[in-house]
Amino acid sequence: MTPLKKILYTEVKKNYNDTNSLIFMGLILDQETCSQVTSFFEKEEKLVPEGSIVDYYDITDNVAGKNRRQDVLIVLKKDTPVNAMKRLNLSNIGVKWTSDFISNYRGDYYIIEETEE
Repeated sequence: MTPLKKILYTEVKKNYNDTNSLIFMGLILDQETCSQVTSFFEKEEKLVPEGSIVDYYDITDNVAGKNRRQDVLIVLKKDTPVNAMKRLNLSNIGVKWTSDFISNYRGDYYIIEETEE
């Protein structure tokens, strides 16, 4: 089982938004299963057009440490149209808008505040 690349919550907050990503919360995912998840979102559910998903990252700095749920950043091609109704229907399995995740789950992560020098 090859783990996903890692990313910090602060990086997600700074570099990603609803035009280039989604969050899949609470699943167990590794590099080998990414193609199945991509197929599910692009072909079966038609959440995003085929070829839109470009990468996956494990958001690792959860305050629960090793006992945390796995939250995964799904990186999309810039300005990928997301089927909002499908995304809403998939919320029951943990698919979130990146902006909602950043706002609503902030307390689950260590926040590294940027300071001005």
